[in-house]
Amino acid sequence: MDEFSALKQIKSNDAAHARVVRNLFGLEWENSHLYDLVINGERTSTDEAVALVRHLVKQSSFQETEQTRSKLAELRERARLRFSIRRTLDTHEENLVHHEHMKYHEFPKTREDGDLLL
Repeated sequence: MDEFSALKQIKSNDAAHARVVRNLFGLEWENSHLYDLVINGERTSTDEAVALVRHLVKQSSFQETEQTRSKLAELRERARLRFSIRRTLDTHEENLVHHEHMKYHEFPKTREDGDLLL
């Protein structure tokens, strides 16, 4: 594959991933604040990046805990609900009163007590 085709494929893949993250989580995936670690591949060699990741995963702050498992389960459920609601709205849009703010911005949230807010 030539460089032009490769760059075109990368941009297409990035756009697809951006849509998925935006639709499921209402977030922009390129926002570096969403990640625990961001490595600039133009300033860091592959070997340096691998060494850094290997070092970090051994640190206690990167270890999985019951609290992190619980948080991931909550996020997974919220994403599943968002997807379900979005699919229902898209599938049955002609039968619903169209609320633009609901369709694209207002998704279920969970309070501290575990109640689901719609």
